Formats: sequence, structure tokens, C-alpha cells
Amino acid sequence: MMTRRAILFASYSRDGVVGSHVLRLIRELTHYAETIIFVSASGKSIDLSSVRPFCDLAISRENVGYDFKSWHVALGVLDKPDQYDQVILMNDSVFGPLYSMDRIFGWLDESGLDCAGLSSSMQLGYHLQSYFLCFSSRLIKDGVLARFLSSVVQEDCKSSIVRKYEVGLSHMLLAEHWRIGAYYDVKELRGWQRLLAVFRNGKNKGRGYFQLSKRALRGDVGNPSLSHWRSLIESGVPFVKVQLLRDNPLGMNLGRIHRYLERFPVYDDIQDYLK
Repeated sequence: MMTRRAILFASYSRDGVVGSHVLRLIRELTHYAETIIFVSASGKSIDLSSVRPFCDLAISRENVGYDFKSWHVALGVLDKPDQYDQVILMNDSVFGPLYSMDRIFGWLDESGLDCAGLSSSMQLGYHLQSYFLCFSSRLIKDGVLARFLSSVVQEDCKSSIVRKYEVGLSHMLLAEHWRIGAYYDVKELRGWQRLLAVFRNGKNKGRGYFQLSKRALRGDVGNPSLSHWRSLIESGVPFVKVQLLRDNPLGMNLGRIHRYLERFPVYDDIQDYLK
């Protein structure tokens, strides 16, 4: 029996158009989801004509509340959410897929988790990273996701959003004894694996390696969607974060990252976005 999935996709564009990397991702998601609802927080200026052929509904709203508010809006218009086996929250903070998503969706079907992410983090306490979150029918029917998203209020500081909603969601689910976990789960990495990831994912300078190595041995991998970008890709997560290439907050060797990514068809969209 096919898994019935609904994907609620949150997006934002400064220039009033849906980016080519977003369109690629949405097109690929049509192979895995019965329903896709696309919400852009770009206000009335956004042109959604390019994405509408691939979505059941594409709507725009004012840029208030970040992605969690967009997901709240999307869940509110999703018809009979409890009819789905999985409801997935995604956003446009990644480039991809770099390759087939079959392995990821197969893992989701077999995981037995109530809430599953692609990667987890120990920053501010163990939590699932919110660029991809899959909720089981058990959790949806219980109303947990709806209640949590209805609690979202406007926040002006992105760090507050992360603390209250990304981290807060996982902490709430754990407190209520729901089963959560990640495909690439940092709490399951051994010391040698964390240390190896420092050298595989790389920084520019030797001092950077030394600092990251010390932190890794203490169990601190930072934000793995950035610090473990290559390890994630090679483990089966077919995405790379936009922030890594656009902002490079960790001072990674971008030349090395670009050379690695050139092999993937999505690289054209990456170059187009970064122009």
C-alpha cells in the first residue's frame, strides 16, 4: 500500500519570484507526496504561477512568524490531515535533491517514529532540525502538531524562533513521550566519527581544524547541517544548506565545497541562486 503523504512547504523570496532551486525540489517532491501545499511569506509581490502546476495549493501571506507560521497556515487549509500516513514540514533552506530521495522516504516508512528529521543537533539540547520534519498519523490524529503550530506568535529575533519552536517542538514531544529521531542522528555518533567528520567536511585553516577537533571530541558538532555537510550527503541526505554556500558562517573552504557539488545536476541552480 502506498504511503499517503502531505507536504507543507514554507518559502520566502526577496525578489518576488520562486527560485529555480525551489522549483526543482517541489517538482521532485510530487513523486513522493499525494498533496503539496506551498506557502510563501513574500506578501502580495510574489509570482506563484511557476510553482502552481506542481502544488495542490500555492498561497502567499505576509512575512510574519517565519516558517512555523507558514506551516500553521498550510496545516489550516489541508483537508482532513488525519487521513494521511505522514504530514511533512519542509522549507526552501536547502539545495537539492542532489540525488534520489527514495532512500529517505523508505527510511521514514520503516522508522516507526512519531516525528522524524533528516538531522539532529545538540545545540540548546537535543532536537530535530526543522528544514525537514515528518509527523506520523498517530501524532496528527492526536492534534499535537496543530496545537503546537497554533501557539506560534510573532518573533522579531530568529534565535528566539529557533529556541522556542525548532528546539521547543522536540523538547515538547520528548516530554510527552513521543518517539522522535533523525536519519543522521548526532547523538549516535562515536568520538572517532565526530573527529573524522571534522577532516571530511573541512575548514580553511589548520587552527580551525584544531578547534573543531577539540569540540568534536567533547561531543559538540555545532550545527551538523553546516559542519557535517559532506557527511550528511554521503550518508544519504540529498541536500546541502543554502546558508552554508550563501553566508558560510563557519568559515568553511567554499572552493572545496563547490568542487564537490559540481558533479550534481542541481549545481546549476546553486550557481543561479548565488549570482
